Amino acid sequence: MPNKELVDYIEKEMRKGIHVDRVRETLYEVGHRIEHVDEAIDHIKKRRKRKNFTIIFSAAFVFLLLIAFSFVALYMTNDEKTDIEDTSPGDSVTKDNYYYSEAFKTGDISYCDNIIEGNLKARCMSIEKEVVVPLSEEKKADMDFFQTALEEKDAALCDKIKRESLKESCYKFVDTNS
Repeated sequence: MPNKELVDYIEKEMRKGIHVDRVRETLYEVGHRIEHVDEAIDHIKKRRKRKNFTIIFSAAFVFLLLIAFSFVALYMTNDEKTDIEDTSPGDSVTKDNYYYSEAFKTGDISYCDNIIEGNLKARCMSIEKEVVVPLSEEKKADMDFFQTALEEKDAALCDKIKRESLKESCYKFVDTNS
């Protein structure tokens, strides 16, 4: 076991920025035995290596935890935009209706980017100015009638829509795709 006072002195000098070799030489010059000085320096180096290892290991562990939590968060996030294939029939008209409806309900026109039919896509891009979030029950009902009318290609359901601009869009789209 190295001399504690010698270890403390060497560490104090190194914290001041004095290189270990210069500290070693000074201690030899004032009469300390070579083996005692070298033992104290080796002890300090081993302790620093353990400390550095602990810091690096801890940082790596935290990094891996962050990555793991990120993957869990991504996995558990239910993004409705990607669920369309699972929740609606495969024809593009129904998917277009779904995206239009979601854009209208949420005010998020990024849904419009997924619409294939040009006229509906253009109408979708313009709804951002009309949408006030959260939607009233009346607007939600209008969107449900709109979506059902398009899915069933039934213009009679368009009659139930109270909002005139949406009712007109409904008629146009049902007539176009009938």
